[in-house]
Amino acid sequence: MQTKTCKQRVDAHWISRKKDLIEFIESENYEGLDEYFLEAAEVEAIPAVSPKGLHLQHAPFKKLLISWGGPSEEIRFYEDGIAEFVLLDWGDKAEIEIAPKGDLGDDLIAHFLRDYFFDV
Repeated sequence: MQTKTCKQRVDAHWISRKKDLIEFIESENYEGLDEYFLEAAEVEAIPAVSPKGLHLQHAPFKKLLISWGGPSEEIRFYEDGIAEFVLLDWGDKAEIEIAPKGDLGDDLIAHFLRDYFFDV
């Protein structure tokens, strides 16, 4: 049986997480929010080289780790205001831009989380 790629699964994962986050926001009970995320961290920009020898660079970002292993889920906040929900699964990756181009609900969730965890 063929496993679906991250690109095929990312929308369903985000919809599920989005429902959870909307519940936190609407209830205004943020007690469990710190436990919902495994880590809030800043990731520095680092140069990297791909297996094919290509030079890669990722921008610095702040991340909220939701789950890890296979698959991993996280929300990344970049300095230019873009926020993404990222699904990673053993060499596969897909992301959805949730701010500023996401729908209104996505954008509100991203801004709330950025302010709550990183006080930006």
